[in-house]
Amino acid sequence: MMILPFCFCSLLLAFACIDGRWMNSNIGPYIPVFLKFRECAIGENGYDGSSRYVITFTRFNPYKRNELQKSSTNYTFSQPLNDSYWQRLVFDLWSNNEWKPNALILNYPSKSCSMMKRNRGKYFANVFKEDVSGGCVVPNGSYHILNHDPRMLSFPQLPYGRYRVLLTNGLPWRKGCMLCAYLETDIIPE
Repeated sequence: MMILPFCFCSLLLAFACIDGRWMNSNIGPYIPVFLKFRECAIGENGYDGSSRYVITFTRFNPYKRNELQKSSTNYTFSQPLNDSYWQRLVFDLWSNNEWKPNALILNYPSKSCSMMKRNRGKYFANVFKEDVSGGCVVPNGSYHILNHDPRMLSFPQLPYGRYRVLLTNGLPWRKGCMLCAYLETDIIPE
């Protein structure tokens, strides 16, 4: 009867250690390493070009992992962004030398402005305003935010890997999307 617990413990150690190193789990606290950002071409994914979104990132130093990667963002909205907008983030996972589509999908059918305000933190506090009904609104115009933390605050844990994220948002009664961008990022253990 002692053989069964011994076999179980041996199997557990065999799958937890690889090449003498402890294997990390595949989800947990993370550091996002932002690699590329590009806006969709007009017509791609139904994008009409009415809002613009440009982000640049500082270089990530793997030897100084506790230094946050900073980004600068430039938003241009042709009409006010409010809680009537929808937002959708589609994460494609890089695996076996190809993108595996729809690895993670975050769909917000409404309240896009409030979700962005919650995720972006104090750096965007001067951009997001409160409207008469108590909801979130960003007046139309251009906004430039320098040297902010690009992490999503509402997601303390994410699966590790390389992702290509398609970010789209728009109004429910309009065909297509008003904002469309791709972001490529590595999610690495903290």
